[in-house]
Formats: sequence, C-alpha cells, structure tokens
Amino acid sequence: MQSTYIPIGIFGIFGNALVLIAYLSYKKMRAIDCAHLIAALSVGNVISGFGALIISASRLQIAIFNDFNFSRFNCIFGAVVVFIGLEMSQAITMAIAIDRLKAVSDPFAYPVAKNRLFAGISFLLSILAGLSNIILSVVGVDFSTQPLRCNWCK
Repeated sequence: MQSTYIPIGIFGIFGNALVLIAYLSYKKMRAIDCAHLIAALSVGNVISGFGALIISASRLQIAIFNDFNFSRFNCIFGAVVVFIGLEMSQAITMAIAIDRLKAVSDPFAYPVAKNRLFAGISFLLSILAGLSNIILSVVGVDFSTQPLRCNWCK
C-alpha cells in the first residue's frame, strides 16, 4: 500500500510538467483563454505529486525500518503538501467549470470577457485555499513534544 503513492506521484509530476512546458513553450497555447486555468490546474497537480512522493517516502520508512522517529513538524508538513495541491486542484476545477458554463451560456460574450483576469484571480484564490491548510494544521500544535507516531489527519 505504501508504494502505490510512488507511481502516482511520479506520473502526476511528469504528466503535469509536460502540460506546463507546452503552456510555457507555445504562444498559441497561451492565447487560448481556458489554457490559463488548465496551467493553474497543472500547478496544483504537480504539488500533489510532490506531496504523494513525500508521504510515500515517509510511509516506506515506517514500513521498512519500523522507524516512527518523526517530529511534529515532519508529520504535519509531510502530509500538508498533498492537501495544498488537492485544495488548489479543487478550486481550479471549480473555476474551470464556471468558465466553461460562461462559454456555453453566452458564447458571443465569452471572447470579449476578462477571462485572463478570472484565471488569475482563481489561481490566487486556489493558492489561498491551499495555504489555509497549513494554518489550520498548526493551530494549537505543540512542536516541542515528540509524537508517538504520525497521524496523517487530525
């Protein structure tokens, strides 16, 4: 079970990095309004991929070496990376749904709308949604005590 996160993380990082490379390499790609939201979604998915690798490395260390010697900092921030990426991905997916609804409901007004501004605001809101996990994860935690083991959720 611990090793299943490794290919998920690797493929998530690799596939979404290709999307970001295509977005950054081709000017035609950046000219498409919805492409900004797709690139933002790829950023969230890359972060989730790194988080999956962090969690799998921690869980493999526990499984192989029977080593639970993690500080509270490692326990919390090892798992929070995935949650940041997931929150970002969820927020951007919602923004893509709203963008597509706008495009379908009024196709003549969509090309002249401020879609890039909407994409930028959506990306910033997704970052704030992801970072709120860090704040909520550390409120009331005593970092000076060593946990018996990592609880991946509170």
